[in-house]
Amino acid sequence: MGAFNENLKRIRKQKGITQEAVANAVGVSTQAVSKWETASYPDGALLPQIADFLGVTIDELYGRADESVSIETRVLRYLKSIDQEKRIPAMFEICRCLFLTLSADSVYQPASNASKEEESMSVSQLSFDNGWAQARTKNKQSYFVLLPEPENGYDDYLKYDERFVSLFKFLSLPNALRAMYFLTENTSSKFFTVESLMKELEITKQNALEILNGMLEFDFIWKASLDNGENKEDIYQYTLYGNFVQFMTFTKELITLHNGFTYQSNCRSDVPWFKNSTFKNRA
Repeated sequence: MGAFNENLKRIRKQKGITQEAVANAVGVSTQAVSKWETASYPDGALLPQIADFLGVTIDELYGRADESVSIETRVLRYLKSIDQEKRIPAMFEICRCLFLTLSADSVYQPASNASKEEESMSVSQLSFDNGWAQARTKNKQSYFVLLPEPENGYDDYLKYDERFVSLFKFLSLPNALRAMYFLTENTSSKFFTVESLMKELEITKQNALEILNGMLEFDFIWKASLDNGENKEDIYQYTLYGNFVQFMTFTKELITLHNGFTYQSNCRSDVPWFKNSTFKNRA
């Protein structure tokens, strides 16, 4: 058995990938992959496909990894080598791998190989003196969050701000949250009017204008006027893109706190999350 054969088998097993998966990815039989891991070699034209699928370089398959190339550059090369529609799943697998590294897991397993236990308890959380991480890896909504702690504490950036209060007051307006959902359901290039908001939500004009004024205060929408020569009509455009999805994802996490975690580690000592008592400053 040569270096290529040994490396192919080792790398495939380390990544939790089956021979069948490799075979399907490059368009050969499972038997062919099995032979590659013992004595034979693939056609040279297949080597880039094999390397890309395994997330390594061709040199690594032959045991000639260039240690002078940084891991960041190698990740960048890998992501650029795959199709655009595959990049988000690939990026998430990389984030998931990083999380498993933080949790001191010794063997990486792709999400597709997650156990039944992980499927039922999918949220993991890590706390350190210099940061916090949380991931959901088996759910309709997966995510990965890593928050390095600023030198002066999280409230150096997230200091108490009365605008937070104003935001929550706005969201508590009748139908305001429904309006946010409605607008997020439409493309950002689509314009709308007061009347269209009234019709879609079945609300009064006064309620619609109250909601729009609140959105304008926080730059959630953009306003312009159409002049057809006889009269003017205000039109609006939603500007939040995916930010509302992000906001609601973690709002839901906050109101559905978990009783159990796939993995949880609290390595944080007696260090407060907020350190600057900014709540005392209400100006």
